This record gives sequence, structure tokens and C-alpha cells, in this order.
Amino acid sequence: MRFAKENPNATKKVLEVLDRAITEVENDFNASKKYLKNYTPLNDSTTEGLTMPVFKTCNEMTIGDIEALQKFYDLFEKYNVVDERIDANAFLYCHGNAS
Repeated sequence: MRFAKENPNATKKVLEVLDRAITEVENDFNASKKYLKNYTPLNDSTTEGLTMPVFKTCNEMTIGDIEALQKFYDLFEKYNVVDERIDANAFLYCHGNAS
């Protein structure tokens, strides 16, 4: 949150890039799986079972959305993509709504 407050222009650009990435994933999720295989230890059999996560802005997220996102992140821990559990709530940043 501190980065966003101290760097509003950079934050805006990052959010714009994320919006573009979300659009690309939503338009062709299967094609986007190659990035998981290229940049994580996940393989074809692991990514086959993935369903497309629903991408929303922070203000659009429901409790169910956050729970689904957490399950997605938990797979990263399970398959050693990350060293420790990712808290989905820690990644939520609502522009103008940060504490």
C-alpha cells in the first residue's frame, strides 16, 4: 500500500497493464496457461486442471471471489511455486480506498 501511495503514477500504469493482461487471459485462457508453465514449476498435467479465475477489480470482489482466489494461491504453495502461503487479502488494493 505504501508503494501505491508514494508512487501514484507508477501504480496507475501497473493497474493499466493488469487490466490489459486480464483482458488477454479472459479472451483466451488456454493460451495464457503457457506462462504458468514457462515461469513456474507447474507442468501440462497440473495446468490442465486449472479453470480460469475470475478477474475483477478490488471494488468488484465478493467474499466468494476472495475465497476462490485464495484457493488458486494455495495451489502455488502446494506445488512449491512460492515458499510460503500467499494471503489473497494482502493483495487487494482499492485505489482511493487504501488504509
